[in-house]
Amino acid sequence: MPETWLKNAMKNARRIGLRYFRWKTVKEENIWHQVNEVQIKNTSKIFHLLENGHVKWLFGKNTGGYVPGKHWAEKTREEWKDKFPSDVKDHVDDMLGRHNL
Repeated sequence: MPETWLKNAMKNARRIGLRYFRWKTVKEENIWHQVNEVQIKNTSKIFHLLENGHVKWLFGKNTGGYVPGKHWAEKTREEWKDKFPSDVKDHVDDMLGRHNL
């Protein structure tokens, strides 16, 4: 499922013209190697500027302009807000059903 979220986020990024991102996926496993938590985050140094917007600077001087943020990560979160819990439930039900639990 995290891979699906990541693909959707990248699709949204391409849609607004952003081409290059650095993504980091961290999986936390217990002693039985079962995944308890997955974190997906962007490690690009300018991600926060593109997402939230920023003041324009030229050669160390504030030009007085402002570049509004694209908010594509927020849009992706909103798209998945209602869909993700049902996807997790379906996945767990399928997994338990395969083992007759």
